[in-house]
Amino acid sequence: MYIGTPTGAMSTRAKLEEFKKKPGPIVIGATQGAGCMGAAYEFLFNLEKWLRDQKIRKKVELHWVTPEPYLGHFGIDGMPLGEAMLTKFMDMFNITYHTGVGVNEVTATSVILSDGTVIDSEFKMLMPPFTGVDFIENSPGLNCPANQFIPTLPTYRHETLTNVWAAGLAVNVAPPLEQGEVPFSVPKTGYPSDVTGKIVANNVIKTIKGTGKLEEKAWGEIPGLCVMDAGEKEVIIVSNSLFKPRVFALMIPNVIFDFFKVFLEKYFMWKIRRGLSYLP
Repeated sequence: MYIGTPTGAMSTRAKLEEFKKKPGPIVIGATQGAGCMGAAYEFLFNLEKWLRDQKIRKKVELHWVTPEPYLGHFGIDGMPLGEAMLTKFMDMFNITYHTGVGVNEVTATSVILSDGTVIDSEFKMLMPPFTGVDFIENSPGLNCPANQFIPTLPTYRHETLTNVWAAGLAVNVAPPLEQGEVPFSVPKTGYPSDVTGKIVANNVIKTIKGTGKLEEKAWGEIPGLCVMDAGEKEVIIVSNSLFKPRVFALMIPNVIFDFFKVFLEKYFMWKIRRGLSYLP
């Protein structure tokens, strides 16, 4: 299963309703080349809470698999205390974790990891590597790399085609870190997508009017701002830049309630519905 699309989410819901009638081992995680580990972590902890709500948690062996070299790496070399915090979460919720591994094969009843480990599984949700959409692949003049993301300047204009711009997931972002035996990618979360979308809009207007210097902001210099769901709990992640070196970076657990996650969602929907997308 894959939770990252509306269709996938509804299919996952249906599969879980079937699963609770006959619970068994579960594998959640990300495959080699994936970059959206944060969303998989959120699903893992939310699922663990759901299993407890359904009174079947004791019947389920829960596994986490990830290409990250350590828990909380997120493809950006982690955050202060992130590894210790997530390790504590895994121990607290009795989740077996496998780091620095890829997925060699998925069968109906198992997941086979790149290190040869075979995990029995009656349900699995794995985040795959993201790739560009079909029209990019079918436009060879864009000179995109194999992942079909668009190569851009820090203005988010195409490197050579002046009338082509990209924002959010469509932007090709080179991993800032050396890859280990199991490759991973960088996160392209909602906040950088929002920031790059605004940069593109402003730069297109400036280009049409022929006025002003184009705004520049390299992907790795965009501030990190994220609230990670953790089963009616949350972790607030804030940094002055996504990639190192950073001036400051914080991971703050809120183990009482997921207030900030709910607030962020409602605020974002409110401003979009009212055409106030220029707000932070």
